[in-house]
Amino acid sequence: MFSINSAAGDYCVDVFLRDDGTFGLEEFRRDPEDLCGWFPLHRHSGQVFATDVQALAHARAVVRWLADGSS
Repeated sequence: MFSINSAAGDYCVDVFLRDDGTFGLEEFRRDPEDLCGWFPLHRHSGQVFATDVQALAHARAVVRWLADGSS
C-alpha cells in the first residue's frame, strides 16, 4: 500500500493490504554498508487492522522515529 521512510532513509514502515482485506504493518531497517537490503525489526506484521488508518495510527504509537516526528 505505502511506505514511510525516516529522514535519514535508514528505517521505513510499510503498511500493507492482505488478501482478506485487513491491513498490517512492518518496520524495516537497512544499513548502507550492508548490501543485503532491508530487514524487519519488530515483527509487527502479525497484527491485524481493519483499515490502513488504524495500522498507521498504531505505527505512530509504537515506532519511535514516527512518534517523535523524525520521518
